[in-house]
Amino acid sequence: MLNYQLLINLLFKIIDSLFIKMHSVLPVALNECKEGIKKNISDIYGWSGSLAVITAYSLTTFKIDQLFLIDILNLYGSLAIGYICYRSKVWQAMILEVAWFGVGTYSVIKHGFIGYNNSNC
Repeated sequence: MLNYQLLINLLFKIIDSLFIKMHSVLPVALNECKEGIKKNISDIYGWSGSLAVITAYSLTTFKIDQLFLIDILNLYGSLAIGYICYRSKVWQAMILEVAWFGVGTYSVIKHGFIGYNNSNC
């Protein structure tokens, strides 16, 4: 016959040792998870910036008259790509994105919010 008390004690010892192991491993796993999330968020930000610039360029190429959208996409895209270039220390591309952001800012100022409705550019 099986001694249930002995089985229960053994089960509690196993569970207790698992919790002790998890308690020592959990902070390391959480740190790795945080680092992974930080890296992925940065990657997503960079890729979304690239997609924004490509979309803005496509809208311009196909002469779609959405100036405000094009300007916002250019501003966001250049900011996102510029940030990634800065973090990666790719200075040539970062300077290009600073210039791109400057042109986008000029375009927003030039057209103005009222000018978007009246302009055919």
